[in-house]
Amino acid sequence: MKRPEEARLLAHYERHPVYHSPLDHATPGQVFYAVGGLWPEPVLDLGCGDGRLARALPTGTSYHGVDYSEKRVAIAQERAPEGATFSVSDLWDFVEFDSAAWGTVVLVDVLEHLESPLKLLDMIRPACREILATVPINLPNPAHLHVWPHLNAVREFFRPDFMAEGNFGTHTAVMRWWPGAPERGVE
Repeated sequence: MKRPEEARLLAHYERHPVYHSPLDHATPGQVFYAVGGLWPEPVLDLGCGDGRLARALPTGTSYHGVDYSEKRVAIAQERAPEGATFSVSDLWDFVEFDSAAWGTVVLVDVLEHLESPLKLLDMIRPACREILATVPINLPNPAHLHVWPHLNAVREFFRPDFMAEGNFGTHTAVMRWWPGAPERGVE
């Protein structure tokens, strides 16, 4: 059974399977610069949508995308580079959080749709070496359960070790977590 937040979003994404994200008009170089360079592999893309991140990563990157929309995953599989894999799953039920099998977990414009984004991050942390996420800044949308008016609001909402590093474009905060990440304000 899907949570109410997910049932509402699933209905929306089934009607609109191609999502417009900050990655739409970005080159792979811009994506890597925005999130601090290349990532530990394998890469797990939660809320992968139509798989555009898989297409932005360097050829041969070990990548797996997860989305709960069958339509979006089908589009991702059609467009994916060789070696990229995808599955249809609810983020809360994705079973492969149980081990530290992932180098990097990526969440592009996912956390604002969840009632408890910090709970999801707590589930993910033991399963990876690094988390990279984007959330929109000052972009009210009926599908968003959280709206952050500015970068400092993002920093205040998320824990100190989940560092909001700056903007990608004009309306997106890029955040990063890794074990031992310094707390905000600590040199």
